[in-house]
Amino acid sequence: MDRPYFSIVIPARDEAAHISHCLTSVQANSHADVPFEVIVVDDSSTDRTAEIAREHGATVLSNTHRAGGSISRSRNMGAAVSQGDVIVFLDADMTVPPDWLARAKEYFDQGFKGLLHFPMTVPGHAHWVGRVWESRHQKTPPAVESTVNISSANMLISRAVFDEVGGFDERLRAAEDKDLALRVSRAGYPTLRLPGPELYHHGYERSLIEFLRKESWRQGHTLQLAFKHGMTFRAMRNPLFSFLHLICAAIVTVSVIFLDVAYGAASMGVWLLPSFFLAMRRRRGPLRHFDRFRLFFLQWLRWNVSGVALIGQLLRLPSLKRELASFRSGAETSAHRS
Repeated sequence: MDRPYFSIVIPARDEAAHISHCLTSVQANSHADVPFEVIVVDDSSTDRTAEIAREHGATVLSNTHRAGGSISRSRNMGAAVSQGDVIVFLDADMTVPPDWLARAKEYFDQGFKGLLHFPMTVPGHAHWVGRVWESRHQKTPPAVESTVNISSANMLISRAVFDEVGGFDERLRAAEDKDLALRVSRAGYPTLRLPGPELYHHGYERSLIEFLRKESWRQGHTLQLAFKHGMTFRAMRNPLFSFLHLICAAIVTVSVIFLDVAYGAASMGVWLLPSFFLAMRRRRGPLRHFDRFRLFFLQWLRWNVSGVALIGQLLRLPSLKRELASFRSGAETSAHRS
């Protein structure tokens, strides 16, 4: 086999239901004459994930590290043994079109050095929560977009750039993909979301309860990311909007208790406005009016879940301060070495 152009790294934990479909779709790209290798990093699965991956010809590594940054560790493990010029990070619950790698190669053949992300969608039969929530990533008309909000569910990066920025930060419990994109951007490289082709995400939220559970986890570590990146507005945007929603919720509640209509109405408007703006701005294709309202509702719900999660983070502030010292120490060490 020729030296791989792409090294596809797939972290997986208990993904027996999805990984066969994922690997079959990846192998369908072999007709494009683009050499690639597939590395599955099994994250202590209790099902047949590793066995299925081997049956599909993938190289399988084992990650037994179960702490907070486990998925980052899995991705770094896969990248460390990979040989391709471009490292591709793909989640095990994704499926890809047969022209996926050929389209990506067009960019890297032109000398692109940076980070790429393809649009994601969900199957047509998806629950409305998963379908509407996924739609927020897309815009109409489709175009190449510069953004650091890049999901590691499908991410392609030049090996040289990945090595230069130091890979995924295994100290982070969440938002490790945004952290990587921020560091790539700060290093002077582009971070782009492409208009197509679309990849399918099969791990979509199947209920409102699942949505709340996932968002509670994702939003429960926003201060960790902000501390690492020096409390910049870009890194603090989520905690600040979460705090705004907490304040508005408190004012609305007090206004209702004391029957102060003016304060209540004004606070309600501020409480709803960010979610309304995002629902109108971030929509995929011809979104129906009812789905647009659903997207607004999910955005608003997410900010309030994030506000509750922010309280939990503030209660853990002493440990967060220690993490901040750790991040600063790590940054100073990296700067000294460079």
